[in-house]
Amino acid sequence: MFEKDQHIVAKFNPIIKSYILFYVGLILIISIIGIPLAIIWFLGLGQWYSKHYFEKLSCELTDKNLRFKKGIIVQVEKRSLWKIFRT
Repeated sequence: MFEKDQHIVAKFNPIIKSYILFYVGLILIISIIGIPLAIIWFLGLGQWYSKHYFEKLSCELTDKNLRFKKGIIVQVEKRSLWKIFRT
């Protein structure tokens, strides 16, 4: 399927930024305590966070691994089951 050192890089739809902004904002509005925080969220903090989250979001498929990165800290790498069972 892949030649040596070949990889596929996924591109994400920029609408994810709006989804994150409104999803977290809705959760804050639903909770009574979160209403004041929702104002701060919609006025700037949420826009900054969703932009930052989208810039850090990446997914790469190689012949051996699937690398998925999101946020600053979280990175998930999974080995292909095909390679595990083939060896």
